[in-house]
Amino acid sequence: MNKTMLALAALSLAAAAIATPPPLTLEQRADEALAKDENAFGFVEGLTTEVGPRQAGTEAEARAREWAAAWLRNAGFKNVAIEPFMMDTWVPGDVARARVTGPFAQDLVVLPLGNSAATPAGGIEAEVVFFRTVDDLRAAPEGSLKGKIAYVSH
Repeated sequence: MNKTMLALAALSLAAAAIATPPPLTLEQRADEALAKDENAFGFVEGLTTEVGPRQAGTEAEARAREWAAAWLRNAGFKNVAIEPFMMDTWVPGDVARARVTGPFAQDLVVLPLGNSAATPAGGIEAEVVFFRTVDDLRAAPEGSLKGKIAYVSH
C-alpha cells in the first residue's frame, strides 16, 4: 500500500508540474476568430475601398450606411433595416492650414482633430520639436516646449 501511495503522490506532483496554458486574451481570441472568419475582412475591405473615409453625419457616412445594408442583404441577412438617429456632428471647413516658413517654405496638408482648440487669428509661428513616441514627449524636461510645437511621429 505504501508503494501505491508513493506512486499516486509522484503522479500528482508530475501532473501539477505540467502547467495549464494561460487563457487567451481578448485580443488573441479576436485575432483567432478573425483568422477563421470569411466575412469580416471582405466587409471591411469593401467598406474602406468602395466608400472610403466616412466621418459621422457626412454624405460619406450616409453612403456607407447604404453600402453596409446592401452588403448584409447580399450576404443573406434578413430584416436588414436602417434606423434613423440624431447625432451632433462637426464638419471642418476649409480653415486648417499649415506652412513651413523655413528656408524651403512650403504648404502642408493638415486636418484638425474634433474638439480642437482654435488657433489665434494671426496664426502661430514656432520651432517644431520632433518626438518619435509619446513616451519621448513625456520625457521632455518640463518647460522645454514653451513657445514650441511638439510633433509626435507615432
